[in-house]
Amino acid sequence: MADSPCRTRSGFTLVEMMIALVFTGVLMAGMAGVFRADVANAYTTSERTGSLRRNRLALDLLYDDVNSAGVFIQDLTSAPAFSSANPGFYILPSQSVANFTVDGQQQYADQLFFYMDQPLPFIGTLTASNGASDARNVSTGTAYNAADTQFGVDCSAPVYAGQVSSTLQAGLPLWVTFMDQWDPRAVTGLVAPVAAGAQVITIQTGADTTSAYTSRGYAGNEHFPHNQNSAVLFFIPGQMVRYSIQMLKLDPNPSTPNSFLPCLVRDQGTYSGSGFTPNPNLPQQVITENVSAFRCWISSAPAWLAQHQPNMTWAPFNAVGNDQGVGTGWTNGVLADFNTQLGMTAAAGVTSTSAPAVVSGSGQAWFRSIPAVLRLDITTRTALARSEYSATPSTSTAYATITQSLIVEPRNFGLPLY
Repeated sequence: MADSPCRTRSGFTLVEMMIALVFTGVLMAGMAGVFRADVANAYTTSERTGSLRRNRLALDLLYDDVNSAGVFIQDLTSAPAFSSANPGFYILPSQSVANFTVDGQQQYADQLFFYMDQPLPFIGTLTASNGASDARNVSTGTAYNAADTQFGVDCSAPVYAGQVSSTLQAGLPLWVTFMDQWDPRAVTGLVAPVAAGAQVITIQTGADTTSAYTSRGYAGNEHFPHNQNSAVLFFIPGQMVRYSIQMLKLDPNPSTPNSFLPCLVRDQGTYSGSGFTPNPNLPQQVITENVSAFRCWISSAPAWLAQHQPNMTWAPFNAVGNDQGVGTGWTNGVLADFNTQLGMTAAAGVTSTSAPAVVSGSGQAWFRSIPAVLRLDITTRTALARSEYSATPSTSTAYATITQSLIVEPRNFGLPLY
């Protein structure tokens, strides 16, 4: 039966549908904007938090390492003979970072260098020597023989015994000191390979027939015996450390040009008077990634200078220039400004790092006589460059950066030698 012509139909007209779609579109557009803003804010917060976390971790690592600057274990009475080309501590300001440009501009960062005798991270125990239960070293007036220079050491854990073995295998210089009488001597090898899971090892040391250092016992063949169960410390002597920014290929994002990231890295090598050379047997340590700036400062008395000479609180306070070497950048740059500070503050009673009272074995070891405060500034950037971080968001992108500072007085600075 056909519908009645007077019967009405329910539903929306086309006009009503179009109006509803328009309102829905406007509402969804607004919600999309809010969603984008929330996502961008989440990214921003996450990236800034990540930068703060990286900075804090990097500063903690720097604090521990810088406190080892100037530690002398091999000889407690005299400083090593540092050369002017490679002092025991120095800062090279404004060194160009290879392959690091921002908006076509070459980037520069400071480099920090310092000397140390590097202890292995454990204290061992002397277990036996020469097959005698009293763990004797050398009897008074008795000539050396091979057995007199073999010592059993309990490293307290297999991983530490492995560190002794791996240090020797890497060709690094390794020394041991017996802490009951502070008798350092070179470790020439292991009597037998370190077995898996073993923590007790037998080391062979050099024949210490003369006392080259006054801290190493009596001259000639007369040495005190070392007591069984006395503490034993292994260390790598004469190590030089460098902190710098380098571009490393760490970014897995294929859209990143060459996938390089600016990183604060730590390199280490055996000291040489001609200059710093990293040891290829020691892996480079990445302290933190996305580091856009690294600045190093030094001060003789920052609190006093901040009050009386605020423009001279931190050296260098004079422009040094880019890519200057040790002579211009450090000796006639940063160190010259530090000497100006000493002339005003007379820290430790001296007015210059070249004062006669400071020179001990080498004028380059002044830091063991004069206390100094270091300030290390690390600037990290976000992982991504985004328009939200740019001053002109509509036309460009940029990184957001965060700078944090570490102020530390290395514990061996100003610690006189005996």
